[in-house]
Amino acid sequence: MTTGVVLVRTGSAYRVHTEGGEVVAVLRGKLKHRDDDRVVAGDVVELELQADGHATISAVRPRKSVLARRAAGERSPRAQPIAANVDQVVVVASARSPEPSPRMLDRFLVIAAANRIPAVLVLNKVDLDRTALDALQRRYAPAGYQVLGTSVKQPEGLVALRDLLRGRESVLAGRSR
Repeated sequence: MTTGVVLVRTGSAYRVHTEGGEVVAVLRGKLKHRDDDRVVAGDVVELELQADGHATISAVRPRKSVLARRAAGERSPRAQPIAANVDQVVVVASARSPEPSPRMLDRFLVIAAANRIPAVLVLNKVDLDRTALDALQRRYAPAGYQVLGTSVKQPEGLVALRDLLRGRESVLAGRSR
């Protein structure tokens, strides 16, 4: 029995990181037919590795946290898990091209708060518009959110971003081209 962490799901296949490297696995019959939470990125899973190189996910270890959203359009919306075992949500926006959308940022922050997962805002491309960083700090810092400005071209804020991510399982959400 080998354990690993699910990286991504593509169709019915899961890319799983193990000590021996990445493997592609499918769900075992029992797990495939479950109606409750499906396997998501971040899940720690138990794998059965076959001699022919195929792998099956036979069990999912208990989760320490789940990032989930509510299903749209249902009367009693059911939570849809997005990621498991998350330490923080990093909401990313850009200062320009595209401009930050407070509505989108608020939505991600509400999802993180509803799941009791800390969130941080990262504003990329601050070299293009310093006022955008000031505006986000005025809006979100009073609510207790850390707002970090970054620029790859300058370079600015990259060490702080690395420190923010180091040793934590993070979900990055948002848009920044």
